[in-house]
Amino acid sequence: MDESYRNLRRALLQRVIFVYGPPLEIKTKLAKHLASSIGYQYVDYNHLKNTVLNESDGVVFVNKFIRWCMNNGKNIVLDGFIERRAELSVLEEYLLPKKVLHIKPTKDQVEGQLKTIAKVELRQAKLKEFEEYIQLEKDLMEVLVKRPYYLKVTPETSDDLTLQKVVGQLQPEVVYLNTTNHEFINNFENKFKAIHLDPLELMKSEFERQTNLTRDYLLKNPALPFDVLINYLKNIIYNLDSNIVLTGLPENVMAFRMFEHHVAPIAKYVVAAAEYNLPYSE
Repeated sequence: MDESYRNLRRALLQRVIFVYGPPLEIKTKLAKHLASSIGYQYVDYNHLKNTVLNESDGVVFVNKFIRWCMNNGKNIVLDGFIERRAELSVLEEYLLPKKVLHIKPTKDQVEGQLKTIAKVELRQAKLKEFEEYIQLEKDLMEVLVKRPYYLKVTPETSDDLTLQKVVGQLQPEVVYLNTTNHEFINNFENKFKAIHLDPLELMKSEFERQTNLTRDYLLKNPALPFDVLINYLKNIIYNLDSNIVLTGLPENVMAFRMFEHHVAPIAKYVVAAAEYNLPYSE
């Protein structure tokens, strides 16, 4: 296949984060919470494979999955992953995952979750499912661990701590510039190899084009609710594989706290030294 064509097809696909691990509740809870935290759509692998696409053959399923992704048009967290090397090769022909989060619970965590299943027959069925996963995992991991998108995750003592650790791995570095000087912003953007985002300017463009994102808000309220701005930024930032230069947030403590709580920490706050042709300052 022509490399430029393959790269084009990959570029057309939205971001996909796979949550890979044993068939236990700890993996599913993390996948759902992660999708909610970063503004992605949660999709269950088994439901997609067996019900939506109705395909048991692994390689055929991967081809159908890629087409489904392109038609779906959303960024997704997929609760599950392919099972064999051959399927991985097909997947990578068209889609390089944003991340494959490999959930590796401890032996005590596995045993603890199995004990919560009250009915013996259900617990035995889950144990068999887990043993089958272990056999498939060993072969796949020989190649998967070498991929740049692979990330091992050992669950913490609480779901919140695990989620916090994972989101921290996905977050870009955000630098806030307190300036409207475009030359300074451009120089800073180039120096730090980052992407400049001005949320108010971006949303203004959305309003002018009356996209699906803003149409309902135009009908209800001509002023832009700050929570809409925050969700919009979250959806953009987690789609980028780059650090961020941010400008244009309302200049108050609450705005910055909301941004850091719902989107990402601000690593640096840079004052408008360039207005006076001074060196960069923080």
